[in-house]
Amino acid sequence: MTQHDSHAMPPEAPEPGNAAPVDPLGPSVRASEGFKGTVDRALAMVVPVVADYAFVHLAEADGSIQEVAFQHRDLHKEPELALLLRELRGPMTARGSVIRAAIEEGTARQVGVPAGVMVAPASNQPLREAVDRLGPRSFMVVPLRVDDAIVGTISFARFEDDRPYDDHDLRFAKAVAGQTGLALSKVAQIQEVEQARREAIEAADEIGFQARLLDAVGEAVVAVDLEGKIVYWNRAAESLYGYQAHEALGRDLSVTAPADTDRAQLTAAMKALSAGDTWTGEVTLQRRSGEAFPARFTGTPFYDDSGDAQGIITVTSDLTQRKELEGQVIQAQRLQAVGGLAGGVAHDLNNALTGIQGFTELILQDLPPHSGARGDLQEIREAANRAAGLVQQLLAFSRRQLLQPRELDLNRIILGMSGVLRRVVREDIELVHDLANDLVPTRADPRQVEQVVLNLVQNAVEAMPTGGRLTISTGNRAIGTEEAESFQYFVREGAYAVLTVEDTGPGMPDDVKARAFEPFFTTKPPGQGPGLGLSTVYGIVKQSEGYVWIESQPQRGARVRVFLPETEVESHARDEPDASGRPVRILLAEDDEAVRTVVRRILEREGFQIMEASNGEEALGVARQGHFDAIVTDVVMPEMSGHEMVRALREEAVDIPVLFISGHTDDQVARAGIAEGGYAFLAKPFTREALLNKIRQILPRDVG
Repeated sequence: MTQHDSHAMPPEAPEPGNAAPVDPLGPSVRASEGFKGTVDRALAMVVPVVADYAFVHLAEADGSIQEVAFQHRDLHKEPELALLLRELRGPMTARGSVIRAAIEEGTARQVGVPAGVMVAPASNQPLREAVDRLGPRSFMVVPLRVDDAIVGTISFARFEDDRPYDDHDLRFAKAVAGQTGLALSKVAQIQEVEQARREAIEAADEIGFQARLLDAVGEAVVAVDLEGKIVYWNRAAESLYGYQAHEALGRDLSVTAPADTDRAQLTAAMKALSAGDTWTGEVTLQRRSGEAFPARFTGTPFYDDSGDAQGIITVTSDLTQRKELEGQVIQAQRLQAVGGLAGGVAHDLNNALTGIQGFTELILQDLPPHSGARGDLQEIREAANRAAGLVQQLLAFSRRQLLQPRELDLNRIILGMSGVLRRVVREDIELVHDLANDLVPTRADPRQVEQVVLNLVQNAVEAMPTGGRLTISTGNRAIGTEEAESFQYFVREGAYAVLTVEDTGPGMPDDVKARAFEPFFTTKPPGQGPGLGLSTVYGIVKQSEGYVWIESQPQRGARVRVFLPETEVESHARDEPDASGRPVRILLAEDDEAVRTVVRRILEREGFQIMEASNGEEALGVARQGHFDAIVTDVVMPEMSGHEMVRALREEAVDIPVLFISGHTDDQVARAGIAEGGYAFLAKPFTREALLNKIRQILPRDVG
């Protein structure tokens, strides 16, 4: 039957990409029972409902078209139908036939067949009679699509009913073809999965050597087939997850994932792996014990020699230790951020407290000895002193105070504090000293080290409300490169003097220990301390280039260890100034008006001649216009800092004694300049006596 047969319906518009059909039904699919059952059921749906007989044709790779299934309604007529179809099989699929057109063009059509045109005139009489009785009177062909590819046709024929196929019949035929195509697609998928599984099992039998190599890898290597079943499990996986290989093989990979797995992350991973890509990410996995742990997971598909996917191979690294280190870094950054805020607030408070203390002392100087206001002013001064102490602790934690380090012996510091410590330690606490005889020298600010010892002892005393033992010990510790890398915290290699304060109190749980160095964190009831003791220790030790950490467990006491680096022994000699009593001219540079005023008035009462400047640039101009015996300058000022002003004078060969004053010195260059230049420094807030003592120390012998 060719396309010029009568009653042909207008062809449908061909769909793009169907001109050169690609057959997704391989030989293994066509040979399967699933394929045979599917096409037989499809033909059974239409015979005898809309056709007296129907058949399925499939296109072959060589361009030929083969009949693969056939059904008819009357088994008694099978011999005559066989004779008829053998005669018609060639013309039905020849070039120009409606079946070939349906495959090549993607069209469905109905065809009417007039009597007498099916066979040649020379055909034998039995064939002609068979055609007259059994030949199709109406014919309909529909493309068969599997996975959007045209693989063949389903054809329908009537020989007992002269009624031609109409549009209703065509829609029904298309529906049958569509359902058949979907069913064949499922058959193909099942065959592919089964084939892939068989090949994966065969591949697993061939990877013995590779498995032995992978057993030597330190990371957990796990392979799964396309169904997610574990087919390989190396020794590192046994250690990581807790399952032996014989226990894991054949199980689903989900055995390594907790119940609350991140579904979005899982979807992203499966999408990438399904596309043949490698997926890497940080995930939470689960050991056999139920313990969850962080891990770096990498999955990638693996293929056989022909390029077919066999499954997924995964490599997993335990990130538990790295996460702990990251947590320590985050904690250090958090402490640094809090310290920055504390340092900034402390600077402003110091300026205010300097004014309060200074003006209070000036008023006290002017009051008669028995004045009723003297007691109130003394209370104000004491309150300001207490506030100044809190500010100094904030500065110590923030590491923004300017230390005055020198070579020292920890043992001498501790022994020199014996009287103070005896007053701090209660009678129900046994104080034990265990000091090393050959302790290496270290370099730090002695007063700040005393503060460290005092804070640690006070903290230990408070941890033992019912008494106990408090041990203060010292020792040497040399840390090599390998040992330094093994520490839980970051430690540089080298020699250290170690201070240890240990108590027999209730110890600390991990959550308290993790926050112990935070400022204002305390486990004490409200009103029993601001929570700055250990944070002050942390700031002083870190600023002294040392290390401090806590070792503690509940009901087993606590041990705080301070590592201070060894230093070379230095010799220092300093002549004490001998004031001559003559008037002294001092240049005062300070941007805070209250501080500048109180300093000027204190110095003027002592007979000093004062010239003022509100910033470094103004002070530089004043210094160039006259002779001064000393300069008192703030460190950080607008327009030009005190350090920059002094450096400019040094470059002009102007050598004047300098006293730097500051609430803090956040500028690292300024701090370095003060330390390297050997300048005197006085931290705000300061008392009248402290200011005058510093002035006398910096003046030459023949001045003052």
